[in-house]
Amino acid sequence: MNLADRFNNIKRQFTIEFQQAYAKLRSVSIGLKEVYKLNGMKIPDIDDSGYLDELYSFAQKVNVRLDEVLQFEQEVLISIPLRYGYYKGNDHIKVYSDDASFVAQRNAGELNFKLPEELFSDFKNVKLRGVKVSVRWDKAVQASDRWNFRVTLPKQKDAQGETIWEIPDYHTVGLMANNPGYVYSATRDLSIYNASLDGEWSMRLPKKSSRLTELKAADMKDIWLELLISARTI
Repeated sequence: MNLADRFNNIKRQFTIEFQQAYAKLRSVSIGLKEVYKLNGMKIPDIDDSGYLDELYSFAQKVNVRLDEVLQFEQEVLISIPLRYGYYKGNDHIKVYSDDASFVAQRNAGELNFKLPEELFSDFKNVKLRGVKVSVRWDKAVQASDRWNFRVTLPKQKDAQGETIWEIPDYHTVGLMANNPGYVYSATRDLSIYNASLDGEWSMRLPKKSSRLTELKAADMKDIWLELLISARTI
């Protein structure tokens, strides 16, 4: 292979990698605004001269700004009873405005709800990191019971309300805890890193236990949605 061919091959490879780097940094630029609420971090416009240096400088500035933001954030686990609501000081924050709506959806095997903004009023820049589901039962349970839940997170939208990302459903396998009348199910996955909590949630409930017991969805007294979030306290 002569020098001209080698040069052309290197140039093609450089072009491919440069395009990939640009696409990633463009996504970073959007994420800085949509997720971290950082303005003024727009990716440099394409230029014929010295553009690679400008991209490198942009990446360095991004690292500095993110370090400044992340040092004040912390992970917090919030447990939200979907039926009976969440007590925050003297405020009673309810996900379902009336008990009949929760009961009807529970008995039908699928919950659909939105999380009130008041639940997160002590935080800013809230991002989802993990999901857990817990259930309180009306009846006694057995250690051999297994329950499968299917959780659908809200569609991820930009500031203009356009859907930019749909997160796959999460199947959580419930194992009986040691406490009588209590089932615990958990999932945590990096693919929900920094997801938004705004929008419509749904949770598909199993009709009955995978074991031969008499327990069914209608026996669920309340269901907790436990969220691991990353946020900055106000």
